Amino acid sequence: MSDLPDLPDLPDLPDVLAWIGRVTGRPPVDHRPVAGGQTASTRLRVTLDDGSSVFVKAAALGTWEGTALTAEIAVHRDLHAPFLPSALADEIDEDQGYARLLLPDLSARYWPPPWRPGDVDAVLSTLAEVAAHPPPVALRPVAADREALDGWPKVALEPGPFARLGLGDATWMEQCLPVLVDASSRADLRGDELLHFDVRSDNLCLADDRSVQLVDWSWATRGPGALDVLAWLPSLAMEGGPMPDAVMPGADPALVALLAGMWAWNAGQPDLPSAPGLRRLQRALLRQVLPWACRCLDLPEPLEHANG
Repeated sequence: MSDLPDLPDLPDLPDVLAWIGRVTGRPPVDHRPVAGGQTASTRLRVTLDDGSSVFVKAAALGTWEGTALTAEIAVHRDLHAPFLPSALADEIDEDQGYARLLLPDLSARYWPPPWRPGDVDAVLSTLAEVAAHPPPVALRPVAADREALDGWPKVALEPGPFARLGLGDATWMEQCLPVLVDASSRADLRGDELLHFDVRSDNLCLADDRSVQLVDWSWATRGPGALDVLAWLPSLAMEGGPMPDAVMPGADPALVALLAGMWAWNAGQPDLPSAPGLRRLQRALLRQVLPWACRCLDLPEPLEHANG
């Protein structure tokens, strides 16, 4: 049986496995850490004594991971639809200080990349279903987090972290930053459509019939349905998929600018020990979304400007 990495604040492994045995009625006989995700929470694929397998995610309360997992559990309790897996069990124990969520093992499904013909259309269709589904009443509206999402005013006040990313020189920033600040301030986040708000290839899989399921609902929110598609397209392009403009021509420049600002600010921040790959991912996403925002706003693209 595989050991967990030596990370602080991880839930007790024997206790997690014993809980799985209790709620499934099948004792675990093997477990494997599951790679992926951006946090240090416990993520295991567990084989039961009948040969079936399940996926468990566990985290300590009082940590960033615990807060995210608690939010995800709340979504699974309130939301039941074909586009997310049905939870097998969950538990939040304030006294013992842990949260855990048991889900079906989806590892046999297709997890892009590469993106096959028809996959992008299947995801777009599923995101339309997500937006059309009534959101849980308790979900926080994305508009309430505008200040946290809009990074361009922070970049304007403290340009150093963004400048060190090398995506635009002083001339580009002087010309383009005021336009980006203004555009993102006009982004309309009103709406009451369900949003997953973390759509990426490691958070979605496809069955043989091309039906799509989304996992990791920690960031679910309410807002304009187009936001899920807009936020997904930079990672799609990064993985060899079509350019954002080709998938969503005529995208709202203000919303694209807002997304670019979110990554422009966060990508330059110090690395997080509990999420060692997060800043690298944010920098890669920024390299896709910032040129897109500039094209939407008729601005010079930063990489070309910085290198030219």
